[in-house]
Amino acid sequence: MNALVDFDKPIVVAVQGAAIGGGTTMLTHCDFVYAGESAKFRMPFIDLAVLPEFGSSCSLPARIGHIRAAELILLGLPFDARRAAELGLVTRVVPDQNLLAQRPKWRGNWQ
Repeated sequence: MNALVDFDKPIVVAVQGAAIGGGTTMLTHCDFVYAGESAKFRMPFIDLAVLPEFGSSCSLPARIGHIRAAELILLGLPFDARRAAELGLVTRVVPDQNLLAQRPKWRGNWQ
C-alpha cells in the first residue's frame, strides 16, 4: 500500500471481474480507473465486522462524498461498473474486450 500511495506518477488501473474489499478500496488511491462493463464491486466490511482498510474511511468520502461513501461502507451492498462510474469511483466503463487497450489521453510526458 505504501508503494501505491507514494508512487510519483499517475496510476492507471483496469478492473475486470470482481473487486471486493481491498480491490475496491485501493481504487481511491488511483488517478484513472477503467472498468470492464461486467466488473462487480463490493465493500463487505460491515458483514465481516472489520474496519475498511487502506484509509478508505477517509479517502472514499473525499473522492465520492460522505453520503455515497456511507452507503457503500455501511450497507456493504454489491454494485456494478455503471454504478461505480456514477459514484465517481471509476473514470470510465468500457466494453470488457477493450479494457486493456483503454488508456487516458494526455498531453506531455509523465516521465
